[in-house]
Amino acid sequence: STMAMNIYDMRPSGISTLFGAAGGDKPITAVQVPFVLANADGRIWLSVGDGARSGIDILDPVAGRVAELRADPRHPASALPAGRVLAMVAMPDGDVYIGTRQGLYRADAGGRHVTRIDVAKRAADVPVWSLCVNRGVLWMGGMDGLWALDTHDRRATRVLRHEPAERFGNQ
Repeated sequence: STMAMNIYDMRPSGISTLFGAAGGDKPITAVQVPFVLANADGRIWLSVGDGARSGIDILDPVAGRVAELRADPRHPASALPAGRVLAMVAMPDGDVYIGTRQGLYRADAGGRHVTRIDVAKRAADVPVWSLCVNRGVLWMGGMDGLWALDTHDRRATRVLRHEPAERFGNQ
């Protein structure tokens, strides 16, 4: 049996088709794919799995899986946590910010290194449900509200604005 996925993104006006077979050379590693990021370099980042086997597969449309990021609870500051990846967004410099059930992370463009991002006045393990970048500002959404973050200094992410969830009421 062959698994296939089509991705349509209106911005670059294109369609990417990815194939992965259970017996293939570099297949997609999980059937569950909760989030897909089509990166500007042509690679596709797939959130795969859940729990201890969760992570990210990075695919080249021709070569298949070229990199992967996996959960490793023994290294919480430099590896993804166990649990689903909920959101991803690519920054202009190629880094990818990753929202997980257990906080915010950043990966380099090649998918070789991961760093947990600490946000002032926010617990490191609070889920990040959505991410967006606009004019160099990283917007992060969760059950604790909406956050605007300045990520230019890799050593310290600065909070530009926080709108607590209570302000939005039960919508």
